[in-house]
Amino acid sequence: MQDDNLKTNLKDINQWLRILFMLFFAAILYIASTVVLPLLVFVLALFALLSGSPNQDLKNHGADLSRYLYDVCRFLCYSTEEKPFPFADWPDVTTSEQASDDTNYSSNTANEDSSHVMTDDAELAGSNKPTDSSGS
Repeated sequence: MQDDNLKTNLKDINQWLRILFMLFFAAILYIASTVVLPLLVFVLALFALLSGSPNQDLKNHGADLSRYLYDVCRFLCYSTEEKPFPFADWPDVTTSEQASDDTNYSSNTANEDSSHVMTDDAELAGSNKPTDSSGS
């Protein structure tokens, strides 16, 4: 009975076709994660250093690219049968998601700056206190 099931599975053209698609998307994932994503991160960091904030167009593309890579991983892991781009539309992250990310980025930056200042002030205040050498 298991032999018949195995023969049927091995002869199933849909399984072999999916494996071919998986090889195609695995190659895309490899190229995107080893070439495109690091290049995008480098250029975004460069913009942030030179201008004080990341380039909005590149940031939007990064959000779309991360969603695409997520979709590819879901297809490779059999979490979905839906093939990602180029067999579907390119993922477009909505502006509301980007706006919340922008808010989180600016509030996190502000929090990091203020906590750093508070730490410095506390250290300065502590260093001006006289030390008690009597042990009491």
